[in-house]
Amino acid sequence: MTNALKKIKLVAKVSATTSLVIFLFIVLLATLLPYDIDMDYSRVVHARNGEVIGMTLNSDDKWRFKAEYGEVSEEFINSIINKEDKYFKYHNGVNLFAVGRAIFNNITSGRKTSGASTITMQLARMLEPKERTYLNKAVEMFRAFQIEMRYSKKEILEMYINLLPYGGNIEGVKAASYLYLNKSPQTLSLKESVALAVIPNKPSSLRISGGNEAIEKMANKWIGIFYDEGSIGKDDYEQAKAESFVPRRRNSPTIAKHITRRLIKENPKEKNLWSSIDFDTQWRAEKITSNYMSRFYDRNIRNSAVLIVDRMSLETRAYIGNHDFYDRDNAGQVDGVTAIRSPGSTLKPLLYAMAIDDGLITPKTILLDVPLNYGDYSPENFDKNYSGKVSAEEALARSLNVPAVYLMNQLGVGKFTSNLKKCGFREIQKQSDKLGLSIALGGCGVSLEELVMLYSSYANEGKLVRINHKDGARDLDTVQVISPESAFLISDMLSKLERPDFPSGYRNVRGVPNIAWKTGTSYGRRDAWSIGFNEEYVIGVWVGNFSNEGVSYLTGASVATPLLFELFRELSQKHSRKWMKRPENLMKRNVCIESGSVASDFCDNLVEDYYIPLVSSQRKCEHLKEEYVNEDETVSYCESCCPEEGYKKKLYENHPKDLINYFDYSEVVYEKIPEHNPSCESLMEINRPKIVNPINGFEYFLEKGTSDGITFECNLANDASTATWLVDDEVFKVCSRYESAIFQPKEEGKYNISCSDDRGRNSNIMINVKFY
Repeated sequence: MTNALKKIKLVAKVSATTSLVIFLFIVLLATLLPYDIDMDYSRVVHARNGEVIGMTLNSDDKWRFKAEYGEVSEEFINSIINKEDKYFKYHNGVNLFAVGRAIFNNITSGRKTSGASTITMQLARMLEPKERTYLNKAVEMFRAFQIEMRYSKKEILEMYINLLPYGGNIEGVKAASYLYLNKSPQTLSLKESVALAVIPNKPSSLRISGGNEAIEKMANKWIGIFYDEGSIGKDDYEQAKAESFVPRRRNSPTIAKHITRRLIKENPKEKNLWSSIDFDTQWRAEKITSNYMSRFYDRNIRNSAVLIVDRMSLETRAYIGNHDFYDRDNAGQVDGVTAIRSPGSTLKPLLYAMAIDDGLITPKTILLDVPLNYGDYSPENFDKNYSGKVSAEEALARSLNVPAVYLMNQLGVGKFTSNLKKCGFREIQKQSDKLGLSIALGGCGVSLEELVMLYSSYANEGKLVRINHKDGARDLDTVQVISPESAFLISDMLSKLERPDFPSGYRNVRGVPNIAWKTGTSYGRRDAWSIGFNEEYVIGVWVGNFSNEGVSYLTGASVATPLLFELFRELSQKHSRKWMKRPENLMKRNVCIESGSVASDFCDNLVEDYYIPLVSSQRKCEHLKEEYVNEDETVSYCESCCPEEGYKKKLYENHPKDLINYFDYSEVVYEKIPEHNPSCESLMEINRPKIVNPINGFEYFLEKGTSDGITFECNLANDASTATWLVDDEVFKVCSRYESAIFQPKEEGKYNISCSDDRGRNSNIMINVKFY
């Protein structure tokens, strides 16, 4: 062996050893110094079918959407790998064979004829852009080693395709696919995939614009290369060559602006958000609402909100915070779905349902619609008129205020608000200790979202589930708000068409959908509501002004309900009443039409009514009572003063005190019971005040720390004008014969209640109060 050959072998060994040492050192250094990559992405909100409904620029003002590996078509992935780095799966960031080949070609030709950059090296260069020098190329190689040591091939490829430049401020295949082709990168064709694979090499010269001949020419060239290499078959090749590539720059989506902004705010760490919005339903609902609201602009009604949720899953299908997001003059960007507004009468169905569950009423129970006084509070109906006696179902259908406040007083404000707090009503949770009887009429703010969620419980056997705005994120926790029986009865009552809040006009009557619904109008006509449901959807509508300006024309029936009907007509495919399944425990019975109570022997006018066994009252009808009177019916007798002859028995209407007061005050003619025998020795006992409420010996449960109270009511004899109430021998309040009083105990325990009239007659009872 010659000395020259020995020297060559020695140099080769030293070079190989040195190269190996350097390589191992680089690997060790890359391992000890991991390269963490923090990609800055745009925020993208999708509809449930994958359509993009909202997006934001990243912190560098770039459209860079995060694409997961499975979101991109195989054609695009294969095109990128075959074009940029065929051995991507096999090297550790640097393809040494390609580096050697590139060095040899460049030296022998005297110019740069080929590169050796792998996908990983290109990723390193995109992450840290630098001038093209040999030193910087060495840094890229080192970074590539670091990246390969830290991340999997799948993660590296994901980052790479998300950084590819597409001209201007558009980066990544997902942004390019949506903004240029208006489609998901998962649905890219072969021609589109190849085109989007070649553009990043020359994003300036291959700019997408009006004419894209250069892009298509380059794409066809690479399609031919792939075919010659055997990467694609003949059929795919011919189809791709024949296909046209017709991209154009599109603007960001303009629908679902409020829910997009809300989801981005509520999920700050998520780059890709998948909402439960149905793109077609959202688009159609926005168009319907915008067209509808254009009719009211000249009437000074400027804002609206609509929420549509699936009845069964409680997933949002359409979310309109305001029909014109860009109306800055009228606070168009305020979210009316979450805004706290006065609910008007929309909480009344819950009140009636809870009263049914407490055994206070059934649908045919007769309630009084007469002037009532609760201390300093005297409710009035919307039209300022009174009807005397109405059934519970009629009172709800007509949305009468006075019967609602009466029921609220019987049920208890604390019990009612506790149920609303359990349902997640935010403002009621804050204000619960300050609320009184007026809450039945809208005395505390709620949001459209809360109302829609509440009404969903009427359509789902009394069970409430939180509304889900994100796809597949259903909350399985349920709240049993009311019983299945009362939920059915409320749905039945709210689905009747013979109602005063039914919108007038042919346009509104035509094709009325089979739904249950309730309207509401706030004090001062600042808010108009209509919430409805059927087998498919629960839809809530609010119309008003975010400026809180009242409008005389603004009511739930005239403004909100026509829009509700139109949305149901146009969007719902189901028009049956399958959601209304009568519970097995709900029975029917005949009751007296005059009282709604179980018929007595003297009741001859009966009507069928629903009731809940062991819950609904079994009280017999007392709408008539028998009196002893003389022959000409001018004097009445009790058993102690009734003569042996010269008298007869007669049935008289047994009107409640408040109804008698209303008749007397309004000069309504009715048959009165004659004055009692003036010579009766028991007259003093007979004419003493009769305490109607509270009931002697009863226990009253009140919520501690709230405005819950106990109503004092009595019947006075005709010759008395005032009643003085005493609690534990101390004067509490002096009331006229038309007034009630509300007692709010400070402590638990027994209380002695006395009532004296201005004639010196007195009655006494005892009650027990407990807090919970």
